[in-house]
Amino acid sequence: MKREFWRKAPQCKKCIYHIPEGKRPDSNDSETVWKESCRFTGHSFWPELEEAEICFDFRSTGKDADIVDKAEKDKWVKGHLCAKCAFYGMNGFDLRDQTLIRKPEEWHAQHRCRGYLHCVDHDKEGFCSSFLSIDQWAVVESTPIYGGERRRKWDFFRENNTSGKTEPGSIITEKD
Repeated sequence: MKREFWRKAPQCKKCIYHIPEGKRPDSNDSETVWKESCRFTGHSFWPELEEAEICFDFRSTGKDADIVDKAEKDKWVKGHLCAKCAFYGMNGFDLRDQTLIRKPEEWHAQHRCRGYLHCVDHDKEGFCSSFLSIDQWAVVESTPIYGGERRRKWDFFRENNTSGKTEPGSIITEKD
């Protein structure tokens, strides 16, 4: 799983951040024809790439848009591992090593899952290679960062999750 900001998602057309292809009167060069893009990420879309399945950052307009958008995201998530993943929404934020957080918005920039694109090269047998359960994330965050131990623990959990040897997200130790 990954979200590449240069890929469109099905929600783009109704999203407040969507900018259609065309001239932009508010730009420095009002005569240039600009590519279709996302104002939230600042990236132009690459039309030759397949669409991502969902973008968790989309926002629509209208009355009760937040409630409708959340319901759409939650409906999609229920059919995937996302709801149990530490990186969906703010699921794992409270477990972060607070000494490393400079700004709470870093969670959105560095850890939070922004969307879904099934990546055949990385997602073994359809299992999201980015998935970590909240319990696994707690173990990772309680591991000292020195000497690469935290990164090694994180990689261990991800490899184990995608290997199919255990139930996804179950806590295992390296002794198992």
